[in-house]
Amino acid sequence: MATPGVQPPANGGERMKRLLAITIGVFCLSTVGVGVSLAGPGDPIGGDDPGCAPANSADQKCSDGLLKAYTKAWGSVIKCHSKMASAAFKAQAPATDEACETAAGSGGSGKSAQEKFTAAETKLAASCTNATITGNVNTLATTLFADKNTAGSADAQAGGIYCDPGINIDSEGDDAGTVNITATDASTRLKCANGVNKALGKVVKSVAKCHGKSADGQFKGAPVDDEACEDNDPINFKSALQKYDAAMTKLDPICTQACLSSSNRHGLAVNYIAFFESNNIGHGTISGIAHRKLWLYSPSGTNPIH
Repeated sequence: MATPGVQPPANGGERMKRLLAITIGVFCLSTVGVGVSLAGPGDPIGGDDPGCAPANSADQKCSDGLLKAYTKAWGSVIKCHSKMASAAFKAQAPATDEACETAAGSGGSGKSAQEKFTAAETKLAASCTNATITGNVNTLATTLFADKNTAGSADAQAGGIYCDPGINIDSEGDDAGTVNITATDASTRLKCANGVNKALGKVVKSVAKCHGKSADGQFKGAPVDDEACEDNDPINFKSALQKYDAAMTKLDPICTQACLSSSNRHGLAVNYIAFFESNNIGHGTISGIAHRKLWLYSPSGTNPIH
């Protein structure tokens, strides 16, 4: 059973890995769990990350660009949720973020997170001739912008952050999440949730950079282990998770809602990182996307490893 207030890994961790392995038509030999992988284009990245480095410069440019666009879109949706929660708290009634988040909600303004992602993808069309890579990231984007009923969507994940019992943050019912408007410290509880949300956005951005550097380093023949970048930097203590935990320590005094206890907040970040680990957005895939779903390709007629 999941810890209250902590979203499980997007689409259920291992279940997501299996689903993506089935839906991604790519193949490369895996070295997951054996440390830094072989050094060269197309080789498995290894360690605890599935997938392979880009096979050529076009795939590298495409994958790096799409990873950046996807990560930026995710960060934008996170900001939309903070604005909506704050608006709901101020009005003492549910609000909406659709104009900020989706193409349909923006009325074609071009300013929503979804429209900006589409525009960025269009600019990369000349480099993105590998249908597997674009298919992978579009699968991720579809989930990202789906409503709260889709496991792994940003709208579903919001419920693990805006988890203090109270009024719904969304007037249209697309987004999970509630805010307390009656507690004597209700305003600081909201400040806590918004702080957690902002910090998780930084985790998304930081881990994406770690994965991009790892894949690009291998493409250039200089493979790197990204664990110090993501989880544990024993020297400088500046991994994505360590920076997040440091930010959470500062929020401890105002995070009085039970669902955002110290352990639950740490668990949220761990689960966000787990999503990237199982969803390698990259050049070559076998069982994931975020760190490798963009880094995916396969010889014709091959099947993904399940």
